[in-house]
Amino acid sequence: MNPVRFGVASALLAATLLLPACAELKQRPDVVRDRYHSIAGKPIENFPYTHRYYSWAPLSLEELVIFTTPTDAYLLRLEHQCVDLPYTAKIELTSLNTVSARYDSVIVRRHAEFGRVDRLECLIGEIRKVDYAGLRREIHEHGPLKGAPAESALPPPPPPAKKT
Repeated sequence: MNPVRFGVASALLAATLLLPACAELKQRPDVVRDRYHSIAGKPIENFPYTHRYYSWAPLSLEELVIFTTPTDAYLLRLEHQCVDLPYTAKIELTSLNTVSARYDSVIVRRHAEFGRVDRLECLIGEIRKVDYAGLRREIHEHGPLKGAPAESALPPPPPPAKKT
């Protein structure tokens, strides 16, 4: 085989093998957590909640992001490790209309022995609102973000406020 063709073929093969690895690197738990932290604001006391959420994703044993709508997301830090958080398909919150830090909890349902289902309540220690414009920018520049709506599902950002 011609050495030039061999070099080109080798480069193409290497690129083909590296692309999935790069995509996987962007979704590593520590990278995802850092991406959310970079677009989360300062801690807040509470947020409105209508007993439904759009999506959610565990970021670690002590953190998760919850989207109450496609444009409203909150980064929740729990008081203690919630060991079953990464393994559950569904969560609940203990609030009826306002989720408050140091008062409300994330409820994880876990299957125990003999088909029993246990409730594990994990107290919310801190709430940080995720900046919507930052979220759109992050997804556009760095690709999909675990738990977030796809870029195509996100509504456009609101127009800038008019100066008077």
